[in-house]
Order: sequence, then structure tokens, then C-alpha cells
Amino acid sequence: MDIQKVKVYLCAIDRGSLSKAARAFGYTPSGVSHMMQALEDEVGFPLFVRTKRGILPTDDALRVLPGLRKLCAQHDAVELQAEEIREAIARVEYENLSSQVYQLEDDRNFHTSNRDMIEMEKDQLEREAEKTEQLLHLLACAKQQEIVDSEKED
Repeated sequence: MDIQKVKVYLCAIDRGSLSKAARAFGYTPSGVSHMMQALEDEVGFPLFVRTKRGILPTDDALRVLPGLRKLCAQHDAVELQAEEIREAIARVEYENLSSQVYQLEDDRNFHTSNRDMIEMEKDQLEREAEKTEQLLHLLACAKQQEIVDSEKED
């Protein structure tokens, strides 16, 4: 049984009019008439009679009305629970994704920090190598001068 048809039927009975139910649900009166015919086909008996003032439930419909109202109430309760569960799942998924994003940011920051440290160490080593080259050059010059000076003394 299509719950939407049942809801439209209950609305029509409560308002006493198929047209008012159609407006409430955003359907055409013709569409609601077709829905009600399909619902009557499902249950196997007429659910309302037309009067000059609108519609009235049949005696048989009066017998099933409480059950139909309970059906709609239970359906709405299940829908509400399902929505709450979907929201809880979405929150957990969001929290997990947020956690993963934070972890990725931490990892990226760690790698960036390490890369920066490596670059700094590389720059420092290059400066040290330049100083060593300069010292070696000075030592070589000094040694050469020493050789030249010793040759002059001889």
C-alpha cells in the first residue's frame, strides 16, 4: 500500500474534499481522484462517497481509518528515525573525513618542515664547503709561498 496515497486519502477525509487534499499536497484534483481509485482498488472496497458538500468516508472506511492513521504515524516515526540515523552517519563520516584532513595537513606540515630543514642543512653544508674550499685555497697559496720563499733562501 502506497503511504502517499493513504496520506492524501486521510487529508481528503479530514478536509472533506478531494480538491482541498489536492491543494494541500500540490496535486491536481484529477490526480488525487486517480490516486483514490488506485487506493480503493488496493483495499478492495470504496473508501468514500461523494456528496454535495464534498466527500464522506464509507462505513467500511470508518473501520480501517484508525489503522490507516496508525500506519501513517508509524511510517512518519520510522522516517524520522531513519533521518536521525542518516544524520548520525553523516556526522561520523564528516568527523572521520575531518580527522583524515587534519592528519594529511599534519603530514604535509611535517614533510614541509622536514624539507625546509633539509634545505637549510643543504645550504649550511654548501656554505661550509665554500669555506673549506677557501681555506684549502689559502693553505695552497701559503704552501706555494713557503716553497717560493724557501727557494729564494737557497
